[in-house]
Amino acid sequence: MNPKIIFSEAAIDKKQTTPVSVPVLTLVKKYQESLRPPTVSEESKIHVDEIASKVAKFYEKIRKIVDWKEENLLRRNAIERILKRSLFGEFSKLNFIFKNNINSIAESLVLELIRGGHLPNDEISQGKIDEVQNVLNKYVYLIKNAFSNTTASVFKFKEKVNFYEWILAIASCEIEEVLSAQIKENALIESMTELMTERIKIIPPELITEEEKILQVYIAVHRTLFDL
Repeated sequence: MNPKIIFSEAAIDKKQTTPVSVPVLTLVKKYQESLRPPTVSEESKIHVDEIASKVAKFYEKIRKIVDWKEENLLRRNAIERILKRSLFGEFSKLNFIFKNNINSIAESLVLELIRGGHLPNDEISQGKIDEVQNVLNKYVYLIKNAFSNTTASVFKFKEKVNFYEWILAIASCEIEEVLSAQIKENALIESMTELMTERIKIIPPELITEEEKILQVYIAVHRTLFDL
């Protein structure tokens, strides 16, 4: 039996008694915090050559025309594209040919993102490279150990490729959060999720748990607002 979803009139009427709801006030507060200038850090910033950066930005503009995507997905797709290229040896087991040093991928990734205009020049701290490397190490470990010698033959090649691409997509999201946390966007998602969860009722209610309901609303909000 499929659950029936309706909007709660009581929840809507309840919110109409106050000029601004709590989720909206929270959203405004977080938005104001995001507008404050960042604290000045003494840590050195990452700088890339301006000429090389202009060439890379031109290339990225051409890619945007050919492979158009929503603005908010461009950086994430760039991260995923770089990871696929850098970790090809791990996927194909041709490490002896594609000798990429896993411990240096984070630095080259960040530099390439800055050159391509996906991150600002002279603003990203050097410490971010170590944070990105820690994220990468986690997912590289998963890639290397996902299929043991005893089970590797059971999975088809296409299934392995799909798994690797899924892992890289998740890694790209986490790396983007490390390099450029979307404070305003996340605040909007959280506020809308809270508002919609209050207004939506599942009939009969026992067909879906409250936790599952919140999760489904959260996913729907991502897809609606930012096409994620």
